[in-house]
Amino acid sequence: MLMVCKQPHRTYARLVKAYGPIFTMKFGQALADVVVSSPEIALEVLQKQDPLFCGRWAPDAAHMLWLPVDQQWRNLRKLVNTELASSQRLDDLQALRHKKARELVTYLREKSLEGKPVDVGGAVYSTTVNTISNLIFSVDVVNPSSEAPGSFKEIIRGVMYETSNANISDFFPFLAALDLQGRRRHLADHFRRLHKVLDKLVDQRIQENAAEGTYKDFLIIHRHTDRRGLNLDRHTLG
Repeated sequence: MLMVCKQPHRTYARLVKAYGPIFTMKFGQALADVVVSSPEIALEVLQKQDPLFCGRWAPDAAHMLWLPVDQQWRNLRKLVNTELASSQRLDDLQALRHKKARELVTYLREKSLEGKPVDVGGAVYSTTVNTISNLIFSVDVVNPSSEAPGSFKEIIRGVMYETSNANISDFFPFLAALDLQGRRRHLADHFRRLHKVLDKLVDQRIQENAAEGTYKDFLIIHRHTDRRGLNLDRHTLG
């Protein structure tokens, strides 16, 4: 386990030579990795045989992130494929992407003229998140110039920290109820604050009942989904 944690990609590459393009590694009593190194097998696993793998293990702290393959999951997938990720939809949002790119360039130019250091990674992150938030809510949720306590960026950073670090409960499930490292408790708090921010944005957008502009955001699209049989409720949006 210690050997894999240092450089897992190199370790798995060596193991592929001995065990083939697909194999399983088990850590502790519950945690297991299915290693797939062939594009053909990856297509088989992730697309053609996905129902067989949809019951895959989920981290103890982040099990709330994995939706079961039910009607709600199918509705969300259908909405994403037809309204948010279709080629026509991406073409319609070209103006939004150009706008956010210009804002990024303007921000970098202003910092350069002021002679101040720039966190390029943070600026690009803010641009990406704000592009997505405008797609959904028609508002920016990240301010690249500041990061106040409880901000969207700070909450997301907390979620990423808790889900990316090792959790002893994943290796020894009988300890999960104790939550010794507090991963589940901390992640639940992050999601509670995240839902509070998102609920406020959803309620504000619905109350505004804004007219459809040059592009439609997710909430405007949602108002027209029932006629297509998707039946997405307020709980799903939150």
